[in-house]
Order: sequence, then structure tokens, then C-alpha cells
Amino acid sequence: MSKHGSFTSAEDALIIEEFNDYKFDLESSMELAKEILLKEHQLGTLLEGEFEKDIWVFANNISDTTVTFDFNKIYFSSLREKISKFELINIIKCWITSLLSRIGPQSVQNYYHSFLKFCNLTDWFNSSLLKETKRYFEYKISNRQCWDITIAVLNFLDYFEDLESGDFLKLLLKAKSNLKTETFSNTRSLPPSKEVILFSWILEDFFNKTSFQSDEYYRYFPIFLWWNLTNLIPIRPSEFCKMDRNCLFSQEDKYYVKLPRIKQKNNVGRIQIIDTILIPKELFEIMNEYKNSTSEFGFSETFISYMSTTPKQFKKVNAEKFNLGVFEYILLDFYTYIVAERYGYSVKFPTSWDKARIQHMEEKPVNYDVTQPLKPGDTRHFAFLNLMRQGYHPVEIARLGGHTKLQSQYHYHQHQEYWVDTEILQLMQKFKINIKNDSHGKVNAYSLHLEFGDYIKEHHIFRPPSTTFKRDLEIGYCTDPEQYCQTDCFSCDYWRITDEEYFDKASIINEELAKRDNEVKKLSNVLSNLHKLVIKNAHRDEEYAEFNPHINKDLLLTKYQLDSALYRSIKFRGKIRKR
Repeated sequence: MSKHGSFTSAEDALIIEEFNDYKFDLESSMELAKEILLKEHQLGTLLEGEFEKDIWVFANNISDTTVTFDFNKIYFSSLREKISKFELINIIKCWITSLLSRIGPQSVQNYYHSFLKFCNLTDWFNSSLLKETKRYFEYKISNRQCWDITIAVLNFLDYFEDLESGDFLKLLLKAKSNLKTETFSNTRSLPPSKEVILFSWILEDFFNKTSFQSDEYYRYFPIFLWWNLTNLIPIRPSEFCKMDRNCLFSQEDKYYVKLPRIKQKNNVGRIQIIDTILIPKELFEIMNEYKNSTSEFGFSETFISYMSTTPKQFKKVNAEKFNLGVFEYILLDFYTYIVAERYGYSVKFPTSWDKARIQHMEEKPVNYDVTQPLKPGDTRHFAFLNLMRQGYHPVEIARLGGHTKLQSQYHYHQHQEYWVDTEILQLMQKFKINIKNDSHGKVNAYSLHLEFGDYIKEHHIFRPPSTTFKRDLEIGYCTDPEQYCQTDCFSCDYWRITDEEYFDKASIINEELAKRDNEVKKLSNVLSNLHKLVIKNAHRDEEYAEFNPHINKDLLLTKYQLDSALYRSIKFRGKIRKR
């Protein structure tokens, strides 16, 4: 584990993603930046400089050299009328420190230089240079250079959303999608769906068996809350960790959580971000119970009590605040001691974590059960994708996600495989949010705690036939004496199939499965394309505006069609699994 509670090694130090776990806010971001630099200074990594200085010098312990950040080299001619050089430098300094909280200074410097190269090339996103920039990406740089530039700039744009990037954002996303990311060993996408399902099951089972106020309850409660809250509401990991100790409140038998969203100044014409969410009473009570029980550990500025997590391993300046580095440590700790040791699943850990924490595993399996542990920001992706899949207008989604611009949602359409994964869609049925603002502008959120798949199994698959009637069909048999057919046989409650016939006609059944999955895929693509169309036109064409009934009807109709197709697919799968 690194000094920040994350991972750094020659291999892991290069990891950077297009998403930043933080979002720029002048006051809080500068405070965090100064805290990170203070830690670096205390550890002897920062040799020269402080936030107010324009030269920072770090020690590179791997190569026994120094790494210098020179902020005097920032060129910004086209931004003069929009932002001062002093403001721009402060924003970039805060962005740099947000990366330093996770990876080594040498890697951060490489991405900083790639970022500056792009800004100089485009004169800070000057639209007149768009075609020239496109040619540059197509013909003048290597795949490695293209990757470094696109990831660095996308990460910055996610961190500082107020910068007008125009069509450059789509250009960068397209350039990234054209690269074969598997050729870069340090790249990471969302974990495989089966591993997400496995994690969800283990977490739920673990907390069903864990005693309230036990050491393990306090240790891993942040993970339980993160999973159930951030799958419901797309908040950044840093926002989750910064939730105020008094973020819960109730009014007129309704229960709310207030998020640490950035205050918007002069937000004329921009999307108004929501910071107060109406949550289920059950979740409110669980959170309130945790808050009351952790008071004995001492004062905490954040909702999650850092001291209750038994932080003997952690080195921290302020014990009154829970932070992202500690959360990352606890999440990997959960994979080590719960997923791997207690539940017996093999986990492929980050390299440095593997050496430091699981030396007792003498032999590493060839095929890991978990190839990619979840990262804190993954649930934000799931929440965005789930809201899109539920048919909500992109403006509504942006409010919940803390985005002031619709274009930011282009990022999340890259994970199209999650839109068409039946098991993921089934899991996401647990996390629903009802976007109906009350008179105070608050949003009603609720979670469906009974899994969609469990409901189907309980009411349709495991229920024995209520009659002894049996009529042979071309495939399988019918158990309905009335023969009151309202749907196709495979989707009917009364359809059954024997083991013998299943194996005899497996190829035909697999074709039917593929047909149903393809229906889900087609409708998912239709919904995704509708979203992209709205994002492109919402602010310039009333036909796609937030309150236009026609586009909202199209979104909801496609959503209902997708739900029906998903239901039929899951139901059919359940029947043939439980022959």
C-alpha cells in the first residue's frame, strides 16, 4: 500500500483513468491540495515548493532522481477573457495534487506534460483548430502518445467541468475508443459483470451475518453504505467520503440525505445540481443507527467515523475526517479478508497489494475468480448507466450526477456492454430512483431491496404446477388446462421442460436464448442512441428539451420495452436452469 492508502509500484504507478474521483471547487480543492502537499513534505517526497509557489520538486525514489513541476510554462492566450492566469494555474495545481493522492510524481508529470501539449496544440480548445487537432491524432502521434494525451485531458475535463471543451470532448473519446486498450497493461475498465454480481452477493451475505457494533461491522460499514448509496445516486467517491456528520434529516415523515455538492455561483443557463435526496426510511435508519453508535469513538467531521474503522494501519493527519485513501484501503482489505479468505474466492490484487497483504497464498491460480476488484468510482458508472436505462432525461440525470453540462455523459456510453448484460441489468433493478422533485426541489430515491431475479424465481420458476395437466408442445409441455394463451410459450408461467428434452433440444433452446438476448441488446442500443441524440440537441432544439413530452415519452416507451424484453429473457433462463 502506498503512503496515501492506495497503491503505487513501478507497474501500478502509471494508472490513470479518464474519470477523476474529485471535482474542482476553489475552496475545498485548495484545502485538499495543501493537505496533500503537506503529507508529501512530511514524508520527504516533496523537496521544494508549496501550493503558492510555481515550482514544485519531488523525489523520485524509484530512479533516485527529482521530478519538477513548472507552472510558469502554462500557455493560455485564448482563455484570457474567460479566466485569469492565476485562476487557471490554481485549478491545474489542484488537479495535479488530486492525481498525486493516487499515483507517483513521475507518472503525474508525464500526464501533466501530455495535457499541456494538447492545450498548446488546441490553444485551449479553440474550435478553429479542431480539424488540425483531428489530423494530429490520426497521423502524427503514436498510439502510446495518443493514449497519454486523451486520458490526461479527459481526466482534467472530468475534474474541471466548467472549461468549454466543445467538440473536442467527442474527438478525445473517439480517439480513445479507436485504441486497443488491452495493449496498455495499465488500463482498467469496469470489472466483468459476473464479478460485480459476486461482490454484491458476498457483501449482502456478509452483513446479514455480521453483528451490529462488532469490529467488523465498524470496519466494513463504509463499504456497505457506499454500495447501497452510490449505486442509487451517482456521486463521486470524494463526495461520498466528505458527507457531513449531520447530513441526515427528516421532515414530515420523509427522510433526507444532504450531499456535499459544490455551490454553484453565477450558474446562469446551466443545469442546477441537486444536493438533497429523499431516501428510503430503511436506509435512513441504518445510517442513523451507525451515526449514533460511532459517537463513542470521538468527534467526526464526516459522516463516516474514521476512528471506528480500527485505523491502526493508517497514517493520517486529521483523524476527524474520513478520506478516499482510507476507503480504498478498506475496500481492498474487504477483498483480502472477506472475499478471499472467508468466502474462498481467488482474487487478483494490484501488484503492490499482492506483495504486502497476501504473502500467505503460496500458489496463485491460473484463472482468478476475481480478476479486477471494484474501485470506488465504479458504482458511479453503474448509477449513471442505470439511470439512463430507466429512461430518464439526460438533464435529470445530470442534476443527480453533479454535472453542469450534458456532454459529460458521453463518457458513460462507452460501457455499452453493461447496457446489454442481462445479469447486470437484473442486479441494477435493486437500485431505482424516482426523479420527481417536490416543492423544495428534492428528489425521491428508493431502493427495491428484493432482487428482480428473486421475485421471478419465487413467483414463477420454483412454484410447482397447480394442476396435473400436461400437454406436449413442440418444445417442452404446457400445464394450463384452460390453454388461455396470452404470450409465447417460453414466457408463459405454465411452460415446463424435462431434463431429457432440454439436452435433446439444447441447440434450439440456445437459439431462443440468443434471440431474446438480442432483443435486449437492440432495445438497449435504441435507448442509448436516444440519449446521445438528446445530449447533442437538448439546449438548441425544443424537441429534445427536458420538459418536451414527446422525447420523454420515447425514452419511457423504450425503457418499458427493454424491461419487458429483460423480463422475458430472465424468466426463460430461470426456467431452463431449474428444469
